[in-house]
Amino acid sequence: AASDVYKRQTPVIKFICEQSIMVWMDRQDEPEGPVDPGSDMPFAASPIAPANGSMPNATPEKAGELARLLHPAGLTEPWLEGYLTAICTAPLFVAPSDWLTPLLHLVGPSLKTEKKLTRFVDLLMPRYNEAVSKLRAPDEDAIAAEIPLLPIWADGYLTAWEATKPSWPAKALGPKGKTIRKALEQATEGQIDPTVFRVTLPAWLRQRFAAQKI
Repeated sequence: AASDVYKRQTPVIKFICEQSIMVWMDRQDEPEGPVDPGSDMPFAASPIAPANGSMPNATPEKAGELARLLHPAGLTEPWLEGYLTAICTAPLFVAPSDWLTPLLHLVGPSLKTEKKLTRFVDLLMPRYNEAVSKLRAPDEDAIAAEIPLLPIWADGYLTAWEATKPSWPAKALGPKGKTIRKALEQATEGQIDPTVFRVTLPAWLRQRFAAQKI
């Protein structure tokens, strides 16, 4: 049964999550210290470095490799982009273990081997870096997904929001955060306001990225 597979994989998921964080630390040669959101300094040598840094690159992805690993779980790259964008724009920094674990619980049970699961985690590094680059880019159109993909992207964003709820205090989000949350929920149902997603959301995401606190 699928539930039995999930139970067998849970210890493996926890192990791979912990090992991956250690790998990210080992690959980083830069000393610890504050990260300037406007600089290209990579992810600091601590798993609690702020999200406006970037993670060290993994072995390059082969064409379509990540999409193939996501497919058995019924997930797509736009969904993952939404998930990672949320991690980078939460009001409070989300430690890698806090966002990796729920993501692996979604994807892990559909991956049949430990090798595939490990490779999936490895491929998250450059995708995380892409999310950071888009949030830094002056072109606001680079942040949000294309309108036809917004329901999927928004679902990924909201999934990360719910999975890391302690990092989304209502006080930090304010009225604008509530407005964005409602717009994202409506988007998952196909109700999309183009102005919100082409203008309001990109500006809000960039502001949230720059203001993220440890």
